[in-house]
Amino acid sequence: MMKRRLIGSAVFVALAGAAGVAQAQTDPGDILLQVEGNAIRTGEIFEDGSIDSDQRLFTARLGEVVPHFTDEPGFDGPPGTFTPGSRIGIRVLDALRVWNGSNFDDVSSSNLEIAFSTLFMTTPSMPGVIEGFSLPVASNGEWHRHLEYTLLSPAQPGVYLLAMQLTSNAGLADSLPFWIIVWENARTPDVEAARAWAECQLLGQCGCDPDLNRDGNADQGDIDYLINVVAGGANPTGIDPDFSGDGNVDQGDIDAVLNVIAGGECP
Repeated sequence: MMKRRLIGSAVFVALAGAAGVAQAQTDPGDILLQVEGNAIRTGEIFEDGSIDSDQRLFTARLGEVVPHFTDEPGFDGPPGTFTPGSRIGIRVLDALRVWNGSNFDDVSSSNLEIAFSTLFMTTPSMPGVIEGFSLPVASNGEWHRHLEYTLLSPAQPGVYLLAMQLTSNAGLADSLPFWIIVWENARTPDVEAARAWAECQLLGQCGCDPDLNRDGNADQGDIDYLINVVAGGANPTGIDPDFSGDGNVDQGDIDAVLNVIAGGECP
């Protein structure tokens, strides 16, 4: 088990509230942990307190308090979720990836440190799996932890993808892989495009995004962009010009984008 140096004010302590299983107060913004079918399952706790019980893609903004650092999102397994005294482990499934404007194919030149108090692990520099540390479940079955994420030098501004999994030593199956989109000093359209890519490519939730030129707006500029691509022009944002999904790149794709921008449904 690796240990790390304490970093003074950059070490944040997560406080877990006590509550019954049915009345447990979850922490808005955290990753909800549940046990379903004898396996760990991840969900999302929204800022308004509502819950998506089946979510595997999350976001984390670095640098809001300390440069290159955040302790959000936390993990919130309410009282009664896990076997008291058991341990939940952290596993990193891949190198840290960086958004290149079209996908997360590129491995980042920066690594991400994941820590809790004096324990730490670092994402691998090459694709591979890293078994990290584990933390105990409380006596009431709760596991509420805020890990500390630090982007290491050269810590370039950008959008990154962290692939993780949770394990248990109490006979539970591992969680399905989940991902955290980590970003610092990045344009909102880039973060949104990265999330849309991840939702489609990693989760299979391929909706349609009419902001084809990735300028943050869905308007005539996107129509002009697609017309140029359909005509054989450059495609710097890397969008799929077959917007209608019919296997052809033609006027039908332009009509489909016009319909969505006007408020219609995705094809």
